[in-house]
Amino acid sequence: MKNFKLTKSYIIRVLTMLLCIPAMSFGCALMVLAELGSDPYTSMQIGISTATNIEVGNISLLCNVFILVAFIFIDRKLISLATVAFAALFGPTLSIWNALIANFITVDQMSYAARVGAVCLGTIVMIITLAIYQPTQTGIQSLDMLATWVGRLFHSTYGTGLTVTYATMLAIAIFIFHAPWGIGTVIATLCVGKGVDLCTPFIKPRVLKWCLMDQEATVSQSATAKSTCAE
Repeated sequence: MKNFKLTKSYIIRVLTMLLCIPAMSFGCALMVLAELGSDPYTSMQIGISTATNIEVGNISLLCNVFILVAFIFIDRKLISLATVAFAALFGPTLSIWNALIANFITVDQMSYAARVGAVCLGTIVMIITLAIYQPTQTGIQSLDMLATWVGRLFHSTYGTGLTVTYATMLAIAIFIFHAPWGIGTVIATLCVGKGVDLCTPFIKPRVLKWCLMDQEATVSQSATAKSTCAE
C-alpha cells in the first residue's frame, strides 16, 4: 500500500507539472497577442526570431535546450524531468496557442484597455502556474534554473533571481536584438518574480495536498520513527 501511494503521488505530480506547460504558454501567448511587450524572455526570443527569420516557438525551444546544455556544466543537479519537459514542449505549445488565438481575435480588433487586460491576465497566469508546478518537486524549467542560480548568487529568493534574470534579458532584447517591448515587459519584469514569492506560501500547501505529498511526508516520518525505535 505504501508503494502504491508513493507511485500515485508521483504520477499526480508529473501530470500537474505537465498541465502547467500549456497553461504557462497560454499566459505568454496572451502577452504576445496584446503587442504591448511580452515577458523579457519571450521578448528576447522574438528579437532573435526577427533577426534569424525562425518562428518564435522554435526559438523558444532552442533557447531552452541551450540553457539545459549549459547547466550540464554549471550545475547539473538542477536538471530534471521538468527541465526536459518544458524545453521540449513549451515552444510548440506556445506556437499552437498563438495560432489558435489568431483564429478568434487579432490585436487590431482589441481596444487598448483589452490589450492591457490581456497583459495582466497573462502575467497572472504565469505567476500562478509557476507557483503551482515548482512545489511538485519534479524539477524546474530552464528559465527557472537560471533564476534559482542567480537567486543563490545573491543569497536571496527565487523571485529576486527571476527579477534580475528578467532585467538582464530585457537589456539583451533591447540593446542587442532591438526586440519590441512595452508596458507588458515592464509589468512582467517587476511583478512575476515577486508575485511568485507572494503566492507560493498560499498555493504550495494546496499543491502538496493535491499531489498527496503531505501523505508521503507522514509515511516517511513514521518509517523513520519506527527505524529509530527499532535501533
